[in-house]
Amino acid sequence: MASRRPLRRWSRGLRGGASGPRLAGMTGLILLEISCPDRATAERIGAALLARRLAACVHLGAPFRSLYRWKGVVEDAEEAPLAAVTRAELFEAAAAAARELHPYETPGILALPLAAATEDYAAWVREETAPRG
Repeated sequence: MASRRPLRRWSRGLRGGASGPRLAGMTGLILLEISCPDRATAERIGAALLARRLAACVHLGAPFRSLYRWKGVVEDAEEAPLAAVTRAELFEAAAAAARELHPYETPGILALPLAAATEDYAAWVREETAPRG
């Protein structure tokens, strides 16, 4: 099984300045999706996001098969998914933390806007990702 090589730099196409990605939706919350080479990497990144208050919760899923083109070659690898809920304005910091701990040259780090969430859940996410002084 081929392993994906670490990424050079993730695209900054969603950058939106101080308010976070332009696609943040009405809640101001996003779901980060990060593909990891194994469960241990997903756990390490998830723990760091929580410890740094860059995510309120992290979901670690079952391994899945990825097919992708890498440097002109079709690769086939098993990967482990990580999903994290956070505030849109924390996207850049969360992506930087993930890149710091991720072995891929170009890790897949995506942000999906959360168009709706129950108010109590959204408040909890905001509270758990707020800076502590």
